Amino acid sequence: MKAEIIEVGIAHAEVISALHGGCFDIPWEHKAITEILAMPGASALIASTDDLPQGFALFRLVADEAEIISIGVLPKARRGGLAGRLMLALIDHTTKQGAAKIFLEVGEDNLAARALYEKGGFSIVGRRKGYYDNGGKKSDAFIYNLEITSK
Repeated sequence: MKAEIIEVGIAHAEVISALHGGCFDIPWEHKAITEILAMPGASALIASTDDLPQGFALFRLVADEAEIISIGVLPKARRGGLAGRLMLALIDHTTKQGAAKIFLEVGEDNLAARALYEKGGFSIVGRRKGYYDNGGKKSDAFIYNLEITSK
């Protein structure tokens, strides 16, 4: 199944919000997505198959550092490499815009996401104790970093 990945902005906040809600147990509200996309340097990618949005990547670029804010793929579209393609497209896009490094936080218990980032060359550079609040249960986040090297 061929995926199309396009860059989008604030006009697609509702689509990204719907995707986020379909991907995560604790979805972000439309307002939060809109506020993120209104920040300087913020952007998003949407991955579609058969003209149906299946996943997204939300990120921000400031100076030479990019931050992956969130990546998600709908459950029915998982295990087909779509998250990896989104991540590679994000790396390519931010590198072309001048990123020298990319970082993100991910829950220590999110093994699928950690495997995705590690496969993409990211490495753990830190830990945030009690970063996530999952309905009163605190969990740590790992900070991952990818150094962009010149080719």
